[in-house]
Amino acid sequence: MMGQAVNVRLRHMLKIIGPGLLFVSTAIGTSHLVLSRRAGAHYGMIFFWIILGSLFFKYPFYEFSARYTNATGNTLLKGYKDQGKWAVVLFMIVIFANMFAVIGAVGLFVEACLASCLEWPTSLCLFWWEAFF
Repeated sequence: MMGQAVNVRLRHMLKIIGPGLLFVSTAIGTSHLVLSRRAGAHYGMIFFWIILGSLFFKYPFYEFSARYTNATGNTLLKGYKDQGKWAVVLFMIVIFANMFAVIGAVGLFVEACLASCLEWPTSLCLFWWEAFF
């Protein structure tokens, strides 16, 4: 009897926590878990205001996109299509720009890891990073 009550409570907790866990699993990736700590150790609090500003501007999109899809039953892409062709084109441009930025960041991260493990004196990723920034 006691085990069954615990099982019911556990299921209830998972129903409550479940959507939040799904949201966190889509929003947090390698960059948040690994690279942010390395950047914090290297740069300290230099980027605090940039991070705070990005979170300030990012939150409304997460909040209202979930509210829109729950209220209408439509996908976000359908909502953008209803706004007009320009919104879909802008969405695709942002998605493709983010895709290439993420691929580039992952490539730099892998190359930096290989350079560290193989003890290369200089890394191409650091050379290209310093050349552009």
